[in-house]
Amino acid sequence: MERQRLSFVRPAVRDSAEALIEAIKKRLDEVDPDMARHVSAHFGELERLLRSTGGIGPVASATLIAELPELGHMT
Repeated sequence: MERQRLSFVRPAVRDSAEALIEAIKKRLDEVDPDMARHVSAHFGELERLLRSTGGIGPVASATLIAELPELGHMT
């Protein structure tokens, strides 16, 4: 979203907007591995099952686990 706003930002604040985008990228680079470790540690079996399905990678499996806690618990 910040990258999209960058095309509309005034030149006076462009450097600030670019710095914010870099800070967000850096934080995501720090959080992503932590999230992957957490999912593997607490939902390893479900993650392996989801990822065995074609087209489901680490982001999709983590999203499904987070958004659909009933996965694997309902018939």
